[in-house]
Amino acid sequence: MRNLIVFILRNHFFLLFLIFEIIAIHLIVKYNEPQRSQFEIFSHTFFSHIHSVHNSVTQYFNLKQINEDLALENAELRKKLPSSYFSKSIEPQTVKDSLHSQQYLFIPAQVINNTISKPHNFIIINKGRRHGIQKNMGVIGPKGIIGVVVTTSQNFSKVLSLLSPNLNISAQLQHSNFYGSVHWDGGYYRQAMFTEIPAHAYVSVGDTVVSNTYSNMYPSGIPIGVVSSVSKTKYDNFYDIKIILSTDFKNIEHVYVVQDLFKSERELLESRQQ
Repeated sequence: MRNLIVFILRNHFFLLFLIFEIIAIHLIVKYNEPQRSQFEIFSHTFFSHIHSVHNSVTQYFNLKQINEDLALENAELRKKLPSSYFSKSIEPQTVKDSLHSQQYLFIPAQVINNTISKPHNFIIINKGRRHGIQKNMGVIGPKGIIGVVVTTSQNFSKVLSLLSPNLNISAQLQHSNFYGSVHWDGGYYRQAMFTEIPAHAYVSVGDTVVSNTYSNMYPSGIPIGVVSSVSKTKYDNFYDIKIILSTDFKNIEHVYVVQDLFKSERELLESRQQ
């Protein structure tokens, strides 16, 4: 209180000046129509700006929750895609709902650590065993394939990124049935190799490469990349194809872990001796 009194005593001339100025402005605005109109326009603009700034700040601090809500919503939408269902129909032309069962579920997660410059790159996500995540589950992002789960704890999982030479993903050209394998060659983080495509197949720059049904980790049709170069020598039986990856691994925040409800049944059948 004493400091307030000292401040008023030291600045009483300036404070009196401010008081008289406010009274003068009030009288001018109150009894003069042009000035009143200008003041109303100014006050409306000023408070609109303050309101806009307040909304921007509020939205910024709500972004985390908004992103999490969108991730959950996208997971539900992905679950309803035709590629997430297993057809039980004997006749291919029959497509009634009763002949389809849910095959894929999607668990949204947030990336909390990520590498792109190591020989073998990994991603850490904030979901683990208690969320239903297991080893060898596929991981996709909003723009395409990310990698595969290799280790889990109760609340976190380690994902082997597509930017690892140890990860080979079964893939095919979107416009045809020619299939091969996508792997990273350890070079540029946006580029990978698409191999095992025979020389008689039609491939051109700009073709899209997607996952196929041979993979037991991803639904078919998930983007992997776009063909950037195609080459071969006259003695080659296969193309040498480079692709630009659909996912920018420097810019991933939310991912979806893929749960294949038929995976165990398929792996059991594939493991049986002929």
